Amino acid sequence: MNCLTVGLVYAVLNLDHIAVGPFLLSRPVVVGSAVGAALGNAPLGFSAGLSAELMLISLPASGPAAAVDLALVGGLAALWAVDAWASRGAALTLSLLLAMPAGWAAARADAWIRRQNDRMGDWIVERLTRGRERILWKALAFWSALWFVKAWAVFSAVGCLGQRIVDVLLRHLPLRLLESLDRAADLLPIIGFSAALVHFWNRLTPPRVDRA
Repeated sequence: MNCLTVGLVYAVLNLDHIAVGPFLLSRPVVVGSAVGAALGNAPLGFSAGLSAELMLISLPASGPAAAVDLALVGGLAALWAVDAWASRGAALTLSLLLAMPAGWAAARADAWIRRQNDRMGDWIVERLTRGRERILWKALAFWSALWFVKAWAVFSAVGCLGQRIVDVLLRHLPLRLLESLDRAADLLPIIGFSAALVHFWNRLTPPRVDRA
């Protein structure tokens, strides 16, 4: 049942850029830490969120251009790693590997939902032209509630399913492979900070201009 209750934490943080503004509450490192704290292991949740944050730092965080739902990746990785059947580095590695495609699929679904909601924008504009300005608050409340329910349902469903997959893999994968995944977990900080360094280096380096 942890995936259902922790889903509420994720859903609240996911309202960040929808209802209250971009305060970075839906960043993977914040979501992962909050999920870990809710499950009683904040350090492991922070590690999962930070790993996702650094490795995916070059991707847009939200909106139609987002290639991956970063908040979902951080939250799921923290949930699966903390609640795993075996407390070992392999659990963190497997959690991150499974959370990334889940975040990609969620971003694709979110883009489709946004396209369907274009009708709501037209409906709001129509009401505003009639002088009904209070419709903005009603629309914000409705959209926030819808976004909250969607975030909770997605996190809970994928979280419960993914937790079973992680536990099955930890139980049945060959010992040598699990030991390799343990070593990969030790390398996650190096991989993450390397990805972040490359990202910021590319931002600081001016683009080359070819002179004909």
